[in-house]
Amino acid sequence: MKKAIIIILLFGFSNSYGQELDGVWMSYNNRIIEPGKSSYGLGMRGLILDFQKLEMGHYLRDSLINIEPNFRRHKIKTELGKKKFRFKAYGKDSLEVDFNKKDNFITVFRPLDLSHELEMKESELAEFIVKTKFQPHNGVEFDFTNEPDYFEKMSDKPKTKKRFLKSSTSHPSYWFLKEINQNYFLVFSLDIHLENIYQIIEVSNDGLVLKPLQDDYFLNELMELKPVYNKG
Repeated sequence: MKKAIIIILLFGFSNSYGQELDGVWMSYNNRIIEPGKSSYGLGMRGLILDFQKLEMGHYLRDSLINIEPNFRRHKIKTELGKKKFRFKAYGKDSLEVDFNKKDNFITVFRPLDLSHELEMKESELAEFIVKTKFQPHNGVEFDFTNEPDYFEKMSDKPKTKKRFLKSSTSHPSYWFLKEINQNYFLVFSLDIHLENIYQIIEVSNDGLVLKPLQDDYFLNELMELKPVYNKG
């Protein structure tokens, strides 16, 4: 009987502290370490961990690096100079990494639901978004263009997929798409210090159905973008 109890306890300990993670995870809605103190940027947002392919990337890059997770020791080793970083997992809901305490941010990864595949190429989806005139939301107007964003125009060798987003704000704005396993994510900024991230759930003549991941411009969980001709 005692042996059985010990085995159960050890099994529970192993699952709690050495639980393996699966799927694809993205960092967004990062957590401020000390509220009230100065924070810099938004933390390491847009990092993507793929625990199936054992790869790490970023939503603005196509390049990937190999990773080697050690779930029992709560460490992930990368091929970049044999660098390791520690993480703290909260079940299979989220994991946190402290990349740089000076930023006053903890980077938070969350699993993505990749069950919303769209039968479209990224170029087709981008063309649909650019050609569609969308209704304003909470007083914010959107005009997605194919022009490079402000900082890309200043570069001789563009390094990102950022496109210029004309909006009713006076700040430099951009937008881009990220495809992961035929799922698409719409990322845009209406303010250089803030960024909005949405998963595109459905595309039709009625516009885009969105799942908010990060609402950083007081858009109050933007759930859809409707064409102007459907107004009313």
